[in-house]
Amino acid sequence: MDLNYRSEATIKELHRQTEIYLKETLNLEVFSIKESIETLETIALRDMTAIITLCGLSCYSIAFSFNRKLSYEILRIQSEEHGLDIDEHDYNSYSKYAIAEMANIILGLSCNDLQEDGQLLTISPPLVIEKTEELHRPKNASFSQLTINTNFGDFDVNCIAPATFFDNHLTNNLE
Repeated sequence: MDLNYRSEATIKELHRQTEIYLKETLNLEVFSIKESIETLETIALRDMTAIITLCGLSCYSIAFSFNRKLSYEILRIQSEEHGLDIDEHDYNSYSKYAIAEMANIILGLSCNDLQEDGQLLTISPPLVIEKTEELHRPKNASFSQLTINTNFGDFDVNCIAPATFFDNHLTNNLE
């Protein structure tokens, strides 16, 4: 199995597991899903973003990006599930932990295809940033994106990888 096939399969599984988690674990209403597995020129980060790096045969980063309203709802659902009472004035700091945990769970469920033939797969701890920003694609990178519109706002799963991961989907010349 070649690297591009495994990486594409992993990203598709990441998209599938994200949708399942939002619908079945968090019971959020999903209105629409837009998937782009071709090279995008830019990706926009929302209010809060959890970034995790996967390294196996190659390395790439996954950025789970949330609007603040959705991150607060995720915290509310997770804390209610565990019987925790969190004051609203603490939501901003605790929601970072909630989205990091969600990103870890989804990524863990999605990366079985990358670990083959005894190949070591490392996953970094989530790095959470609070900043809306637009990232521009470097010449040697590829961006893909899944955008899910829920009843609490939009959510993106962005994959930032070496350009070769999406060579069979390129719509523009990377040269």
